[in-house]
Amino acid sequence: MAALAATFFRRVFTPVGASETTGVHLLRNLLTASAITVFLLPGFAVAQDAIPAPEDVNSASYNGGELPEGRSALTVKLQVLLDRAGISPGIIDGYKGGISESALRAFENREGFEVDGLLDQEVWTALGGPDATSISNNTPSWRRTPTS
Repeated sequence: MAALAATFFRRVFTPVGASETTGVHLLRNLLTASAITVFLLPGFAVAQDAIPAPEDVNSASYNGGELPEGRSALTVKLQVLLDRAGISPGIIDGYKGGISESALRAFENREGFEVDGLLDQEVWTALGGPDATSISNNTPSWRRTPTS
């Protein structure tokens, strides 16, 4: 990896030779930088939020306040409960976002609550959150080992 980085810097900072036009030099630098981006930088990628385990989703409970940032078991549970209530929260991915907020607004409107798109104890109870203990009892299909 160090050799690749050294080659990159040598190529980028080598002056244009008499036999090489500026356009060829720039193209070579662009291709080298692209190769570095594709092969070197993925090792430095930011880790994705962990996917909540089924038992964490089942035991998640709402205790007031805003939903957690990033991916959370509580948000997965909320998304599943909204889906079961006939209001699509979009992809059930555990991230709070605009589609989940729109789904909350639709549920609040349908049930006659104040429409603000924010989870509160009244909405959580109406969704059956306190009683929902078996939201995720199976391994997701993308985690299963295929059978013949």
